[in-house]
Amino acid sequence: MLSPSPLLQPVLSLALPAIQDVKGGEGLSSLWNVFTKCKDNIEQGDRLENISWSETVFLLPSPLL
Repeated sequence: MLSPSPLLQPVLSLALPAIQDVKGGEGLSSLWNVFTKCKDNIEQGDRLENISWSETVFLLPSPLL
């Protein structure tokens, strides 16, 4: 089975007001999953993937040493 190739231009963009209410690691983790799978077809997809991962890790409880 052939894997889909990225489109020449992004077909999706993110509406900032729609994600401003995302709270907690679970919501950000879900966004990170979407951005990871669709980053080639989302405007600024690589940046969105990186920032959502960074914020998710920041919100996770730190391991006990």
